[in-house]
Amino acid sequence: MRRNPLRQQRHNVFYVFSSNAAPFEANKAYSAFNVYAMLEHGGDFTQAAKTLLEHGYGTPVAVDSGVDLSGFMTAATPPKDEQLLSLAELEERYPKLRPPIIHGLLREGETMNIIAAPKTGKSWLVLDLALAVAAGRDWLGFPCESGKVLLIDNELHPETSASRIRKVRDARGAALTRIGERIFIDNQRGRLKDIYELGRGVEMLKKHQFKLVIIDAFYRAMPMKMDENDNGGMAKLYNAIDRYAKELDCAFVLIHHTSKGNQSIKNVTDVGSGAGAQSRAADAHLILRRHKDEDIVVLESVVRSFQPNPPVCLRWNYPLWDVDLSIDPKALDGVVEEMPKRKKADVGELAVMIAELVPDNGIPKTQLITKAQAQLELSREKSRNAIAVGIELGLLSEAEETDPDNRQRMFKNITRCD
Repeated sequence: MRRNPLRQQRHNVFYVFSSNAAPFEANKAYSAFNVYAMLEHGGDFTQAAKTLLEHGYGTPVAVDSGVDLSGFMTAATPPKDEQLLSLAELEERYPKLRPPIIHGLLREGETMNIIAAPKTGKSWLVLDLALAVAAGRDWLGFPCESGKVLLIDNELHPETSASRIRKVRDARGAALTRIGERIFIDNQRGRLKDIYELGRGVEMLKKHQFKLVIIDAFYRAMPMKMDENDNGGMAKLYNAIDRYAKELDCAFVLIHHTSKGNQSIKNVTDVGSGAGAQSRAADAHLILRRHKDEDIVVLESVVRSFQPNPPVCLRWNYPLWDVDLSIDPKALDGVVEEMPKRKKADVGELAVMIAELVPDNGIPKTQLITKAQAQLELSREKSRNAIAVGIELGLLSEAEETDPDNRQRMFKNITRCD
C-alpha cells in the first residue's frame, strides 16, 4: 500500500517521507505548531506564537517572584504599546530616511521589482546591477553604494552564469580582484527553493553582510501550486521578503515577467504578470517596455521614498544595456498613432457633398440620410441639416411622392438640381 508523503503519526506529530513536500524536509518530524508556523508565517515561530495567543490559544506565562505586589497593582501604569507612537516620538526616533543602496531607486530594507517581457534581457541587466553595487559605480545613471551582492539564479546553469558575468565584467572594465569576493551566486536550477525555504537560511546569510539580494526569476521562487494572481498570497510573500530584508539589513530585487498582451497601453504599476499586490507591496517598481526602434527599451519606474524619475530609453549593445538620451521614450512599441483629424467641413460644403450622392433618378430622403451617414461619416442630425441647406441653396429639390408599391404611403423624394 502506498503511504502518504505527509502522514500524521502518534502524539500529534507529522512525519514527512517525500523530498517533494516543500517547505517540509524529507524524513523529518514536525509538531502541529511547527507545521502552522511554516505554512502560515514562513517559519517565523515568534510571530506564529504571537498570532495564536491573540486568537485565544494558550495563556501568557506569568513569572512568580514570590512577593505579593497586589497592593501596588491598582496604581500601576498600563503597559505602553511600543508600536503606537505619537508624532513627536515618531520624528524623534526616525529623523532620517534609510540609507540608499541605489540612489533614486532603492534603500536598505526595501524591495524592488524589475519587470520585462520574456527574453528581453532582464538577466543581463541585473548582472550589470550586481557589478555596479559590488564596485560602487553608477547603474543606468543611478549611483550605487558599494557592498556585497547575493544573486540567487534559479534559471541558469553555473557555467552560463560564469560566462555571462565574465562578458559583462569585461565590457565594463571591472577588475576581478576588486569585485571577486563581493558577488556571490547561488545557482538553484535543479534544486529550486521557494521564498519560505529561503527564510530558513537567513541566519546563515547574516554572516556575509549582503547589501543586496537579487532573485532571478521571481516566479520560480514562488511556492508550489501558488497562484500568482492571488493578491492575498502575493502580499504574504512580500511580507516574508520584508522580514528577511529587515533581518539581513539589506534590500531585495525581484526579477519578474510581464503578462501577455500589449503593454504599451498599461500604467506602470499594471505592468507585470500576476496580482496587483506585487507593485503595491514593492518600494520600487521598474518596468522595461519595447520601443518602436529595434534594440531599444523604455525604462520607467514608480518609487516610494525618492522623487519620481522620468522615463528613459536603454539601447542594447551586447552584452550591456546603456542609457540613450537621444531617443524619444514616448514612442513605445504597440502605441497606435492618432489618425489626423479630418478637417471639419461647414454645412455648405456638406450640402455639396451630399448632392453628389443623389442618383439621377432621385432617392428617398430617408435613404439619402442613411447613405450620408455611411459614406460621409456624418451623424443623422448633420445629414438632415445638410440636406435642408442643399435645398435652400438650390442644389437639391424635395417633393412628396406616392410609393408605387403602396399607394397609401407617401414619402419625400430628393432629386439633384441641374
